[in-house]
Amino acid sequence: MSDADFQRQRTIQEEIEQLWKEEELYWKQRSRVNWLQAGDSNSRFFHLTTIQHRQKNRVLKLKNDRGVWIYGEKNLRMEFEKFFNNLFHTSGPRNWEGIIYCIPAIVSEEMNRDLLAPFNEEEIQKAAM
Repeated sequence: MSDADFQRQRTIQEEIEQLWKEEELYWKQRSRVNWLQAGDSNSRFFHLTTIQHRQKNRVLKLKNDRGVWIYGEKNLRMEFEKFFNNLFHTSGPRNWEGIIYCIPAIVSEEMNRDLLAPFNEEEIQKAAM
């Protein structure tokens, strides 16, 4: 890319950033107009807006993976739980042998025997002091 092209690209990026700032300012000012027209946060306008958002975002029915429509809060909850349980469930045992053989052994057989040996009361008292 030539210097002129690079400079033109930079100029366009700066113009885009300026337009984004202007758009953000526009929406900020527009929200202020709504605020001034409708009143404070305890007004009927904001309560109705919140209720409208809740109704819009509410899931009333859902088609499951078998193509069956699910209705009702309890049934929907169970379907969501089943979906995410299946999503985050392992698909079976893993074969780790190929990977384990690549890891160098740090604990010797003797160390492992000592670690697996039953402990006695004297060792407990010594550790507790």
